[in-house]
Amino acid sequence: LISVDVGRLDAQTVFCVFKVNAQKDFFAKKLVDIIVLQDKHFEEQAIELKRTIEAFSAKEVIVDGTGIGVGLLDFMIKDNIDEMGNFYPAIGVINDDDYLKKQPRGCRKLLYVIKLNPKLNSEIHSITFAELMSGKIRFLIREQEAKAKLLATKAGSKLPPEKRIAALMPYEMTTRLIDEMCNLRAKRDTTGIALERINGRMGKDKFSAFEYGIWRIKALEEDHFRNLRDRNKRSPLSMIFYTPRRWVNFVRTKRSWAVC
Repeated sequence: LISVDVGRLDAQTVFCVFKVNAQKDFFAKKLVDIIVLQDKHFEEQAIELKRTIEAFSAKEVIVDGTGIGVGLLDFMIKDNIDEMGNFYPAIGVINDDDYLKKQPRGCRKLLYVIKLNPKLNSEIHSITFAELMSGKIRFLIREQEAKAKLLATKAGSKLPPEKRIAALMPYEMTTRLIDEMCNLRAKRDTTGIALERINGRMGKDKFSAFEYGIWRIKALEEDHFRNLRDRNKRSPLSMIFYTPRRWVNFVRTKRSWAVC
């Protein structure tokens, strides 16, 4: 799953890439990459996002559809050709009525659009901090540790500088994300929870992309386990597991086939 915080002109656009695995009672979430784009036109951003979708075989992409995020979405639902002549087909929206009407029929639909407002912002902040405190989110190791491990290997020590930088970039971006988290302070306002930066010169683009992803994964997690519970209740076998204890004991004494 990929989550995107969209920037324009001198602002950064950030992609957070998550690997999500369903466990018995929850979804395990691991942040595996952070990609930062600087000074890129919306069409260039769309091409980079489509490349990232292909590279990670993404199942869903979350994009903020308020404000400038619309610019990126407009190019995502179009076919694109990069400077090398490579073709990238349109990728459509799952949940927005306007885009469902104007995007190409039959296109692959991966984009989930969120429309931010103060109430939703508060919900996203609350869920993100709860998930962080639960320990269900895993991060890459810090860049210093990754660099030491890379240089300790024979192959890593022989990498040319540009390849070494590329290999360590996800770890560097993870370190910067954690720095952004440490620079944020939660406060109460009329809508619930808001965040303010302690150092106003430090951005929070990486954290915004990160928390959009966590919020969406949590929603998918709740839907998944709700559907499992509903499916179990509808199953004929569910009578074995959901009957009152006295009835189960009675059935056991009669050696009923239903207990087997």
